[in-house]
Amino acid sequence: MELPLGATARCKVRAVIRFLNEKGVKLIEVKHQLEEVYGKSCMDVKNVRKWCREFTAGRTEIPNKERRRLSTRQSR
Repeated sequence: MELPLGATARCKVRAVIRFLNEKGVKLIEVKHQLEEVYGKSCMDVKNVRKWCREFTAGRTEIPNKERRRLSTRQSR
């Protein structure tokens, strides 16, 4: 059973995507290389495609932008 990737590992995967995208590696080959190293469940093709688009469009930072978290408790 593969464990989910932590925040640091996700940043490493995005860095690999950015590197391979800069080298002109095709999307499906990026996905195959990620699976070879990190396992089948590291990132789905939809998200690999999203990150390739982001980096092609000029994004330079790797970490996700911080999002405001919703409280899990209900207020009365």
